[in-house]
Amino acid sequence: MLRAQDIDLVLLDIVMPEMDGYDVLRVMGADALLAQIPVLVISSLDDMKEIVTAIELGAVDFLPKNVDPLLLKARVSACLEKKRLRDLELEYLRDVDLLTDAARIVNETDFNPARLPLEKVNERSDPLGDLGRVFTQMAGEVHRREMAYRRQIDLLRGGMLLILMGVITGLYPALSKILTGTSIDNPLGMAAWVSSITMLLGLAMCLVRGNIPKLTWKKLRFALIIGPFAGAIPQLALFASSEHISGIELSIILAMESMIVFLFTTALRLEKPTILRFLGLGLGLVAVALVLRPVGDQAAVWAPIWLMVALLVPISAGVEGILMVAVPSEETDPWELVFLTMLGSSGFAWIAAVGMGATLGVSAMDQTTMTVIVLFAALSAGATWLLAVAVRKTGAVFASQSGYVATIMGVIWSILLLSETGSMWIWAALVCMIGGMILVRPKESDEIVKPEQVKRDVPAGIVKPG
Repeated sequence: MLRAQDIDLVLLDIVMPEMDGYDVLRVMGADALLAQIPVLVISSLDDMKEIVTAIELGAVDFLPKNVDPLLLKARVSACLEKKRLRDLELEYLRDVDLLTDAARIVNETDFNPARLPLEKVNERSDPLGDLGRVFTQMAGEVHRREMAYRRQIDLLRGGMLLILMGVITGLYPALSKILTGTSIDNPLGMAAWVSSITMLLGLAMCLVRGNIPKLTWKKLRFALIIGPFAGAIPQLALFASSEHISGIELSIILAMESMIVFLFTTALRLEKPTILRFLGLGLGLVAVALVLRPVGDQAAVWAPIWLMVALLVPISAGVEGILMVAVPSEETDPWELVFLTMLGSSGFAWIAAVGMGATLGVSAMDQTTMTVIVLFAALSAGATWLLAVAVRKTGAVFASQSGYVATIMGVIWSILLLSETGSMWIWAALVCMIGGMILVRPKESDEIVKPEQVKRDVPAGIVKPG
């Protein structure tokens, strides 16, 4: 009964069958919770030895039977008041322990203020409750500042990744034009070679890092799904369309990746559509329009078939980024992702090349073609690695902003390497694209968890890392 109910005071006899009062006192004294309950012994035994034994076993007082009602009432009231004060003391000490645990968590670990065990402390109306509420507020401020700093750091790192990725992928149009300018007219064969060399580079980096890829069925299935979008399709589209579209025009089309990814992730509810992101993407489209303006009169840009072919490049890149979001970071590192994506890409490309009789032998390639293919593969490996890192740090939408950087860099590379002409509109577009990158920020942190979402089996004071 004592364990099943919330008892404030026990009136105990000594002489009882089977288990006497002394046995009851011994059992209660051995239990940490039951030992807190005051016991008032009322017995016909009035021997001093019996009284001393009861007091030594934990009884708070000893009254003889046929006790005066007024005396009994006084003793009961005193015991209940003592129990009430003891309960308040224990509750106060427990809340102090909670506050101490919360301070330790804030000081030592990556904490979340919503998970600090201070709900009961904050409900108190005494100075300890005031301290708990102030502590919770300050912890929230610290957490918000830390999250803001982290977002700024992620934004800075993400921006650097985007710039680097844009510089690399911006070379694709120029290199594609150089490849299609050689004597070899085999886009599918060249795509197969680029994917294969990129796969080998990814595997080599895994081995250098001591991470031997384990090809489970789950990973192979992922490689088969993402592979065509990661390499074979965009490379084939680049090589095929570059014969009919200039490097600047190809670079312009690359900027469509951001719009495509934003539409995909919004439809799939992978990331939240915000006004700032819409404004940023709008600036990106304005930049595309500005770059298109000086070359808009060229019929090749609007040739429907080659425009559709070229659009496969940003569409494939967008699908690749979204698929990478679904891969848990603890299962695969970025270089393993490079290997897996290009494993699927090379397999797809070689099967298609063999089936269409478009295989390309090494003997058929001149030194320029081989050099450009190897360079293209190295850039592809670096760009895929950067994409995997950027997607995990900043989300698919922000990572796709590299398409804007790639457009500007593609225009610059086309001017430098292909001697194509640019204009003042290109630099106006650069300003718009930088503005779009600033507005399309990384995805917001998902670390803030509401208290009701915390599992009930997490002990007070123990917080699982966010």
